[in-house]
Amino acid sequence: MKHVNKIISFVAVFALALGLVAPVNTATKTASAEDASKIVVWAAVDSLDATNATGTSLSIAKTPLHLEEGATATDAFKIILDQNGINYNIVKSEYGDYYDSIFYLGYDEVSGKYWNFTVNGVASEVGTSSYTLKNGDKINFLYQPYGDSVTEAPSFADDGTTITEEEATEQLKSAKDARLKLCEAIYKNNLKNGENVPGMESASTLLTVYNLMKAGFEAKDYYEKVYKNVLKQITAMDKFGGVKVKSQVGYDDDYNPIYEDTTMTFDTISNSMNAVSTYARTILFLGA
Repeated sequence: MKHVNKIISFVAVFALALGLVAPVNTATKTASAEDASKIVVWAAVDSLDATNATGTSLSIAKTPLHLEEGATATDAFKIILDQNGINYNIVKSEYGDYYDSIFYLGYDEVSGKYWNFTVNGVASEVGTSSYTLKNGDKINFLYQPYGDSVTEAPSFADDGTTITEEEATEQLKSAKDARLKLCEAIYKNNLKNGENVPGMESASTLLTVYNLMKAGFEAKDYYEKVYKNVLKQITAMDKFGGVKVKSQVGYDDDYNPIYEDTTMTFDTISNSMNAVSTYARTILFLGA
């Protein structure tokens, strides 16, 4: 228990330190996340007529990706390869990171095939890590010898689903509008229009507040209330050994939550089944 208490004390001090070095500017910092530019690009990976050692070819059709401005082609390919569960190996070099193999296909000395990187139908003059994506880009990884005529994956032949800059802008606006409506619904229904001010006794609600902040939902005064409430609880537990809170203890027959007045201490938190998530979510929120 002594070791546990030392760890808990460290977490409390760390959280308090965050409060001192980053006072109530949390909401201001988060609001700027909404201003971050987004782009839409299309990416495809195709081994064409080549197969790996198991006799299997690879074809990931053109996939739309919403990315932060400044993302590289390496970032985009990593996303679609991970989404499809495809094995790959990225090698770091003085010239930048590059994909050494994808789908267990690397450079083939006999055929001269390797993963060719093309952008908008033209072979790229730089590697994927050196290419900063632009809105509307169509990027490909094609397994073929250098200089072959194929510059886009077969899935790009249907150009009806490619996207113009205007369409990309409209897509992003629609996505932001939908995200805003979802945030508004959560704030209204789950957080009772800001009347539900959670603390460490409800780490899951803290996580909800954190996600609203990161989504750019504007509720600065509310975020400050939650922020101050959490720091107040930590201070009370650190200085006075505990703090009175309303903790959920179950549900009634209509599945409405039942709350009871309890005393929250570092010991009650550490002895609960959710100790790790409680501390992790609290620190995540305070450091947002």
